Amino acid sequence: MLRNKSYKEALIFGESFLKDLNIISLKLDVRLILSKILNKSQIKIIYEKKNFLDSKKKKKFLKSIYQRKTGKPVSRILGEREFFSRSFFIDKNTLDPRSDSECLVEVVLKKVSEKKFKKINILDIGTGSGCLIISLLLELNKNKNLEVKGTGVDFSKEALRISKRNMKKFFLDNKLTLLHSNWFDKIKDKFDIIITNPPYIESSKINELSNEVKLFDPIISIDGGIDGLKCYEEIAKKAYFFLKPNGLFITEIGSKQKNQVKNIFVEKKLKFVSIRKDLSNNDRCLVFS
Repeated sequence: MLRNKSYKEALIFGESFLKDLNIISLKLDVRLILSKILNKSQIKIIYEKKNFLDSKKKKKFLKSIYQRKTGKPVSRILGEREFFSRSFFIDKNTLDPRSDSECLVEVVLKKVSEKKFKKINILDIGTGSGCLIISLLLELNKNKNLEVKGTGVDFSKEALRISKRNMKKFFLDNKLTLLHSNWFDKIKDKFDIIITNPPYIESSKINELSNEVKLFDPIISIDGGIDGLKCYEEIAKKAYFFLKPNGLFITEIGSKQKNQVKNIFVEKKLKFVSIRKDLSNNDRCLVFS
């Protein structure tokens, strides 16, 4: 039990309590949890080791450390996740963004630069927390000569509540429209770029995933049906009709789905352009025009 209430004692206790889990980021996890509870930077916590937690914060810290012991990801405990160097709100209704998905943002930024757009309208299908479309808008807004707007849609009203919180956090109310829609059902415009990171895990393989995924990511965000391709097939039915001439469609894929997903969209009038690997050298994003 955590007898004293100093920051130092809390850090030592947290690391000791979690050591059996063999967490690579053990010390970082404990610092992040304590940092959130105290609303102080990690550096301040380290250098203010003689400062003390009040009883309320001590209880909150112990509860959070216990949650981590059960396997709950730190991001779920904190209610936020860093993505593309920014912190986004998440909750039990949204997918926990992973760094692999950052390559989708990088692909779009590269394509926009190559095409020299003056004005661009982007659609994010299955926006979840909004981390993809919001990251893109914030990065593209750095170019003062580019007029950029975005739309994010999701079937989950609960997920949209989180994406709206993130939209307001980054002051994008006048740049981003969020809609409750089943894929393209509520979409009327055509777009220069459509992006998506749909569920693509085969239903039978979900139990093989790590506990942090299968126990804490919403099933609607990871279950891609019997063959993992159900959502791609649904999106492909209409994607072509919502792209402007010379528009781009960019999707994240599972590491072994390249050929199947490529064929699905090519059969629906889209032209395969390129593939992008993630930092682990796995196939991760497909680009179509």
